[in-house]
Amino acid sequence: MKLLNEQQLLKFADIIKDKFGLEFTPERCEDLNRVMSSFISEASPEEPVSGFIERCLRGGLTEREREILIDHLTIGETYFFREPRALKVIEQHILKPLSGKGSGRDGAVRIWSAACTSGEEPYTFAMMGDKLGIPMEIVATDLDSRALMRARKAVYRKWSFRNEQALALKERYFETIGENSFKLSSEIATRVNFMKLNLVKGMIPASMDSFDLILCRNVLMYFCNSVVGSVLNKMHKALAEQGHFVSTASESCLILEHGNFHCKNIDGLLLFSKHADSNDITFSACEAIDKSSMYGAESNSLSIDESLVYEEYASGYTIDDNSTISGNTVAVDSYSDSGSIDHQYSDSVSDLESDSTAVVESDHAVSELLLKGRELLNSGDCEAAREICMKILEVDHITPEAYYLLGEINFKDRNTDEALKFFRKTLYADSGIVMADVMLGNIYLDRGDLRSASVHFRSALRNLCGCEKDDIIKYSGDLTAGRLAEMIEKLATVCEDRQQRNRITL
Repeated sequence: MKLLNEQQLLKFADIIKDKFGLEFTPERCEDLNRVMSSFISEASPEEPVSGFIERCLRGGLTEREREILIDHLTIGETYFFREPRALKVIEQHILKPLSGKGSGRDGAVRIWSAACTSGEEPYTFAMMGDKLGIPMEIVATDLDSRALMRARKAVYRKWSFRNEQALALKERYFETIGENSFKLSSEIATRVNFMKLNLVKGMIPASMDSFDLILCRNVLMYFCNSVVGSVLNKMHKALAEQGHFVSTASESCLILEHGNFHCKNIDGLLLFSKHADSNDITFSACEAIDKSSMYGAESNSLSIDESLVYEEYASGYTIDDNSTISGNTVAVDSYSDSGSIDHQYSDSVSDLESDSTAVVESDHAVSELLLKGRELLNSGDCEAAREICMKILEVDHITPEAYYLLGEINFKDRNTDEALKFFRKTLYADSGIVMADVMLGNIYLDRGDLRSASVHFRSALRNLCGCEKDDIIKYSGDLTAGRLAEMIEKLATVCEDRQQRNRITL
């Protein structure tokens, strides 16, 4: 439903950029229309829509309406003990060495979780501190008051416990309340101090300084370029002299471009700091990190191969300056895993109605259903495939493969707004699904949003760093990691070259 015309959308884009630092380029008008439609539906149930829109455009948003808008603009999905490999590096190389020697009172380790949404990230560190016996001072901030209210209540559902570490500690730190709700113990909950903070417009309180660890993940990629620099300046100032700043792989390039942080790679996690040391990575562009990791470099000192050329792929796949990936290998149908479905999985979708809980009670059953859904998609029955995915997610919301398949279904239906939503959900459920980043990159490139496309292509390359060159990548149509990396590298370079030309033109 299109409630706003193009001129109104562009005005809202300016307001959102000014107030919150979030950028909706003209190419993302459809994204913004979807956001504004859902916002207006919730915020204006009685006021006439046209009058509400005009009032908003004149700057007449109430505090309640502003909170609702923020809630619709941001993606607040997170979970406990997210990215366990990164947490292991932080534990071994930051928390344990600083135990009793941090910047806080009596040597407590000071931690800032920026954009904490519903609180799973800061509470994860509170549990880690309790388990390890490391005193911590944890501050968690967010712009969204409604998310902070949920965080302070500290009541979570199964969706927040989607990996083994979280499940293992659920009995120790949570009390079951109701059929599917779990409340964090007050002893742990009181260890986190929640505050409302606008990273873009707000001033950082004087008390927020000397942090030994700052986490700001899945935030920078949504800001416009000028805001990224301003936010990173605040992070740099708030960091202790020997502290570390952690973001996500997909946002590393933004931090490297900022220029004020030094970077080192420890077991695949990039740690940013104020000062250089002997393990720092040497670079002049973020491609260096991707290429060195991809091809098995053993040293942390990297250099850039400037000889990358644009050649036609020997196998007939080409990259040009006006396309995404061309060639049959990257057609949407080819993202499917090969193989046929045995007759035992060919029951009609209606059979799921009887007892969907029983159907998806095991990983094996879920795999069978996903195979069935993929077969239906490949045969052209998108609606039946979609119904299978929704049945899985009704019972268990922690199945990233179901989100990915829904993304493919919507992409095939040419509903790219919905495809974007489900590919993003895929990454929030499992940030290691490479093809979700590839699909997002292709969609943004097709829309002309070069910055977002580049961010997702670089994220895909980062995830491929942990693969052997001959590994077959899931959902890629049997492409190897090395082959896929070559193709994505060229796409990322095309995006960045075009961005550079646009800057020169302006």
